[in-house]
Amino acid sequence: MSDIDRIHAKINQLYRLRERLLLRPLAPPNIWISQYQISREYPNSTIVHTYIYAKWEALTPIFERKRKDKKDNKASKYTKHEHIGRVSSTSGLPIDEKVKQAYIEQRNRRRLDRVEAAINKIESAINNF
Repeated sequence: MSDIDRIHAKINQLYRLRERLLLRPLAPPNIWISQYQISREYPNSTIVHTYIYAKWEALTPIFERKRKDKKDNKASKYTKHEHIGRVSSTSGLPIDEKVKQAYIEQRNRRRLDRVEAAINKIESAINNF
């Protein structure tokens, strides 16, 4: 098998992988998951529980606002972040299924982005040859 045949086979493999990834649940492009922590002491208890939550974040407001801002009636319809759910807690509550799904969608998006970058790089090299 020549070098050209190997390159052609690799491009075809990347195309097939891209098609499979496009069938999976994907996060929107250019967003990421952030985690934040909240501590809460419940009434009549001395125990402080810590909760870790996840949220989608973007550089520009793309997520529809769930409620109006009480301070400003003319608040934007969109925001830069959207709550996903609980990641963990010291109270023993499990991870929310929405969080698991979000991390899967993010992993699929990152993998698709890497595959598309590889395809573009190979195609660019072939066109400049």
